[in-house]
Amino acid sequence: MFRHAKRMGRSTAIAVVIGLLCYSQALAKKPPKPPPADETPSYTFVDLLGLPDPGFLQSDAYSVSEPDADGALFVAGNSWYSGSFYPVLWSVNPDGSFAGPIDLGGPASSREAAVNDAGVVATFSGHVFVPGMDIQQLPAAGGVAAHATAINNSDQIVGWIDYDDEGTRYGEGALWTLDEFGTPGDPVILDEGLPEGVCFIPWDISDTGVMAGDLVHLGAAAVAWFEGGVLEVDPLAALPGFDWSQAEGISSDGTWVAGTCSRSEGSVHAFLY
Repeated sequence: MFRHAKRMGRSTAIAVVIGLLCYSQALAKKPPKPPPADETPSYTFVDLLGLPDPGFLQSDAYSVSEPDADGALFVAGNSWYSGSFYPVLWSVNPDGSFAGPIDLGGPASSREAAVNDAGVVATFSGHVFVPGMDIQQLPAAGGVAAHATAINNSDQIVGWIDYDDEGTRYGEGALWTLDEFGTPGDPVILDEGLPEGVCFIPWDISDTGVMAGDLVHLGAAAVAWFEGGVLEVDPLAALPGFDWSQAEGISSDGTWVAGTCSRSEGSVHAFLY
């Protein structure tokens, strides 16, 4: 499913580290795709205001859908005021006019929202907004909190689950799927076949089901997917000379991954794989 795939299966931590070294050269040498010669990007600046009451107006945007057949698209984000963040959705037309923001009705803590082409929104606070339905909470399966980082056009949501009241940054990576009625199912925990103490945390998911993220405690970017019901994990490694990496975005077809590499002394570089 993914280029340069090397099944990790139930490998040990040593095999993971070896895989990281093998991928570093490929990561450095792979050239980016050139833009089509006959296409020049055209951008129009649109000021997406926040909610008018009680005088919010301030806003953040975190995710954008693909345009539909008419060129309209969705933008998901927050309207905020005095430390309170409310999830909202804008519907933007090709000419820059827009409807919204629509108040999705979530709690005043729902930062970082992701949206798919159907206008389904998932938030970092673990809430899901399906058009025509009430707000829903992602099941935490015994944990204390669920966090969503991305949603694809197959209604698959990725993120992680916290298992303590301290709200630690990472618990266990998870995948949720909305059923035909728009209800999120129980999470699939993304730890199958990984060495003890290592977990895969996904930050994005393609429409083909490939997840981009990192292997926590190894400091390594990775991609993962399910093949025949079995979780497959591929480490991507860091750029040469760097000792930590994290994959944060993936193209909709699952063939390109973007992320960040860093050195212990503090320098940071973006990468495209």
